[in-house]
This record gives sequence, C-alpha cells and structure tokens, in this order.
Amino acid sequence: VEQITYPELIHLFENDATVGKDAVILFGGAWCPNTRPVLPAINKYAQQNDVHVFNFDTVLDGANNGGGGTASGNPFQSRNNPGLTGTHPSNLYGHLFSHYIGNAATQYLVTGNNAIPYFPAGDTTRASIRVARLQVPYLFGYQGRGSTSAGPHDGVTRQWIQDNGNGEYREYMTSWPYANPLPNRLGLSIPADAQIWSTLNDQLARFTWQTDPTTVYPNSGVWTDAGQYLAAADGANVTYNPPTGGATTGTLTVSANGTGTIPVNPAALSAALSALGGAAPENLVAARAALIAANEPGGNPALIDNLKVVVGAWRLTESRKTNITGAWGAVADASGVTGGLRAVHAAEQFFAGLPTYVPPVREEPRQDPPVVVRPPVVVPPPAVVKPPVVTTPTVRRVKARKLAGGVAKAPTRTKAGTYKVTITSPRGGAKATGRVTITLKKGKATKTISGRLSRGTVTLKVPKLARGTWKVTISWSGDARYLAAKATGPSIKVK
Repeated sequence: VEQITYPELIHLFENDATVGKDAVILFGGAWCPNTRPVLPAINKYAQQNDVHVFNFDTVLDGANNGGGGTASGNPFQSRNNPGLTGTHPSNLYGHLFSHYIGNAATQYLVTGNNAIPYFPAGDTTRASIRVARLQVPYLFGYQGRGSTSAGPHDGVTRQWIQDNGNGEYREYMTSWPYANPLPNRLGLSIPADAQIWSTLNDQLARFTWQTDPTTVYPNSGVWTDAGQYLAAADGANVTYNPPTGGATTGTLTVSANGTGTIPVNPAALSAALSALGGAAPENLVAARAALIAANEPGGNPALIDNLKVVVGAWRLTESRKTNITGAWGAVADASGVTGGLRAVHAAEQFFAGLPTYVPPVREEPRQDPPVVVRPPVVVPPPAVVKPPVVTTPTVRRVKARKLAGGVAKAPTRTKAGTYKVTITSPRGGAKATGRVTITLKKGKATKTISGRLSRGTVTLKVPKLARGTWKVTISWSGDARYLAAKATGPSIKVK
C-alpha cells in the first residue's frame, strides 16, 4: 500500500492506468476509524495476489485541522460539505469524481443532501455542479485510456461495495472489534467474569462471514438465564417515585449500567428470587409493576428490597442482551461482527478477481464454511495487475430483461451523432454493467463502436457517416450477473 498525493493520482489516472491495465485505488486515511480496521485485510490480500495499492487521502495532507479529518471546519478535507463557501477544496474532489470515476457506485446519491457541490476549477463565476459523496474506506479498480483528449472517462472497473439488490448500495463502514474480533472483546463493556463470555467466545470461534447472526442472538424473552450476564461487582440504582399531580400510582427510576448501591450480581439475584418464592415475577414488566404495588402504604420492606434487586438485575441483563445483539450485527445493514467479517471477505474477493470487472455481490448467509477460489499468482508489471480472468464462483448468471437501442442524435455526412443503448434488468435486480458494442453496416461498409455501461445505459458516439441507411446490431458481453445478449437496433438513416 503506497500513499500518493493528488497530482500523483491525476498522473496515474491520465497516464499509467491505460487500456488493459488496472490500477487499484484506496481512498481513506489513518485518521478515519472506519478505514483503520480494514487496512490489515487489504494489505494481506494485496500481498497474496501481488497487487500494488495506491492510497489517496481525501484530506489533502492528512491533517486534522479544525477538529478532525471529517470535521466541517477542516480546510484540507476535499470531500466535505459545504463545497461552495470557499472553505474546502471541493473542486478537486469534484474533478476527480466527474472526470475519472463518474460510474462509481456510492451509498449517497447526487440527488441527496449528502452530495458535494463544487465550482469547476474553483471558478465561482461558473455554474456549480453536484457529485455523489463517497465514504472512506473506498476501494476500487481503475482502467484509463492513457489520455484525456476525449474528455471525461468513467474508468471504474471493479468496486468493493455492497449491492442491496435494488439499485442501491451500502459502503463498508465497520470498526476494529468487528473486522478483527477477539475473545473477551467484541466492543462490549461486559465484565470479564460474567459467565456469558464463555458462550460468546465459543460462538465467535465458529462465526464466519456466512453465519446468520440471528442464530447467536440472546433470547430477550427469557429471564431465567440472567445470572450468565451478571458479574460479581455489578450494582444498580432503583428508586420509587410516589404519585404526583393527581396520578394514582407511582413510577420507577432505574439506572442499571453495572454500578449502583443495590448489588445485582448472580448470587444476589438468586437469593432475591428464592426469597420471593411463588410471588416471583415472570419478567421485567411484571417485576416493575410488583415493585410499584409493594411501595403502597403498608408495603413489606423485605419484599421491596428483593424486588429492587430483581428489577435492577433484569434491567441490566436486558441492556447487555441488547448490546450483544448489536455487536453481532445484522445482515440487512452489515453492522457488527457480521458486517466486519463480510467486509474482510469482500476485500478478499475484490483482490482475487482483478482485473476483470465483477460488480458487487450480494452474499446470502449460510452455516457451511465458505469455499474460496483463488487464481494463480501472476507477477504484474509495476503498479499494474494483470492476472488471468477469474469470475466470482458464488454468482449464477441470468438473462437481462431487455436489450434495446435507439438513435439519440442522428449523424450526418459532416457531423457525428450518438446512439443510446439500454439494458433493462429483471425486476429488483442490479443494474447491468460491462461493455456494449454496436456494429453499423451499409453494403460492404462496416463500422464498430463500443463503450462501457453505467447503471445499465451507455451513449455511444457515432462518427459522421456516408448517406444511406446503416443497419445496427447491438452486442453485449454480459457481466457477472447477466448472460451475454445480442439484438437488432433501429437503423441510422443519414440524409
């Protein structure tokens, strides 16, 4: 992993990453708590596949001015709003995005509040432009043309990002305990002597990126296991508040974060439940109600004390079960250990498949161990990776719903035109990607034009043509999700 500056990145885009040569770019800096957790994995898989990664920090010199890397007051952060106040070099970020990686998939859209506005070249007399705001870490493959003479180029060939399957994406945002989980850690503040750690560590030893996290969630509807979640030094504060303002019943104030004047350790809870006997409540709601009722005039002090222990212990148990569920995370939002391990696995897939474009894969969890297919290691030229073509083994390709084209701007004998091709995905499916080619024929004359799809469409530049009717054949090579297709498009008539 080699850090590069903004001018070096532009040079890479314009000169070094040419046709047939993919460069791997990582946006992000060590200041970012979401970038640090995945750097070891990115470095590991880059080494295993003999890939050179260029790291560009959107904070132009990595400085934490104005309160931090992402703070709105940091004048070196090129990717933050507001971009039109002159306090951020947003025109540099805007140029990067619109001129080189316009086909990049992002979680935030150009139409949303998180878009980045900028003035082209920093010229405030020109109309402002909005581009999508990417989050760091942001890892992608890039393939350029070796020249910018033809204008903007959408050069992203591969991305490390989650596909939600509905045309939307979610970027990998994790933290160290989740991407690098260790026994007795998991980002939890549960004391080390709580018995639940033996269960959690056993579950962690068998947890993979394919594990369904719901299989290890604590049962929030059960209270008989509360002792496992409590530790010897645990305490709580439970206060009864008499009724006021015409109310007929009082209320409870419960502070259960592991500290307090009431011992709520496993032994104290067990003793309180034994003393209550048949009057012991069934759950926390019932325990709170019983404690409020016991505080009515003439209430039994011993009953009140025992119910306070139960309420405090069960409230602390409830809190810790919720925290554990959050630590395992969920497949839907890719948080917790689930998200961290899936992010690391996706990084492995990213490097194992370079340089062939494979769009983000929506992985379905399952319990059996993962099967990882690795390509042979090939030594690439400097700053370039060129291993054999590898397809992702977990994707079953299907037919796209429709392949169609049409004349967007008719060419003439003296002026060029454009031809737009659209590939419609199956309902709910991701947008088609890959390269589209149109072949124009008139008599013995033939012309071939190709371009790369961006979100299912591509507008191809058609050169000036001789008079007559040019028949059009559209060919698409398919991608990792969809099978190749071919169709006859509307003819181009040149008068």
